Amino acid sequence: MKITHLTTLDDVQTFFNYLVFDLRLNFHIDTPFCDYVSLNDNKPYFTNKEALRLQKLMDKAILICDFDGVDIYELGLDTLNSFFKAYA
Repeated sequence: MKITHLTTLDDVQTFFNYLVFDLRLNFHIDTPFCDYVSLNDNKPYFTNKEALRLQKLMDKAILICDFDGVDIYELGLDTLNSFFKAYA
C-alpha cells in the first residue's frame, strides 16, 4: 500500500506502520529518508524521488502530531516496539 497523503492522526499511524511493517525500516523521525542505505551493499534504500515523497509525508506527520498534541517520537517508538514484539 503506497501512502500518498496524511490528514489525521490515524493516517500518521498508518504511515508509520507502512514504514515499519511493509518497508521493514527501522526509522527515526529526524533521519532524512535520503540517508537510509541498504545493509547489504550500502546503496541508497530509496530513490531520490521516493525519499523526497516520504520526507514530505514525515513533515506532514510532524505537523499533524503537533496540532493534536501527540508526541511523534513516542508514536514512532511504539510502532517500532510493536514490530519487535510481533517478530520476537
